[in-house]
Amino acid sequence: MQSHHYTETQRFWNSWYVILAFVILTPVWSELYHFFQSGQYRETINAESLDLIISVSTVVLILFLLYFMRLVTELRDDGLYYRLAPLQRKFRHTPFDEIESFEVVTYRPIREYGGWGIRHRRNGKAYNVSGTKGIKFHLPNGKHLLIGSHNTEQFECVLHSLHVKRIG
Repeated sequence: MQSHHYTETQRFWNSWYVILAFVILTPVWSELYHFFQSGQYRETINAESLDLIISVSTVVLILFLLYFMRLVTELRDDGLYYRLAPLQRKFRHTPFDEIESFEVVTYRPIREYGGWGIRHRRNGKAYNVSGTKGIKFHLPNGKHLLIGSHNTEQFECVLHSLHVKRIG
């Protein structure tokens, strides 16, 4: 049985998402209210009502996904495990012997990676959901894997205890 040395779960949803959701949903709910008040729902579905239904469904689906999305990171005996649930059902695994070194970094998610989530770049990948700190793992193929973290100090300490080489 494998031992878990470190587990961190970060949620995508935070207070500014609630504010953003309110700002986005207020006009949508207002439009929906007027749609039902006017009795348009009794008529056949026209292009305007179809647009409204699609808009509401899309906004609700995105907010639902953001609410349940989370980045789970684990350090186990045999390596690094990470997944962005519910988009990824299974953990991705990077064995420790495939990690040349790591460093604690402060990064700019939008400028350096184009935002949050699973971000692919020419020189590597990033898994992040919020914040600007993380652990960058350098791989033998010259690429890197960035894992966002709200607890880089503990993450780093556990990596040291597992004898993963740190840069610097």
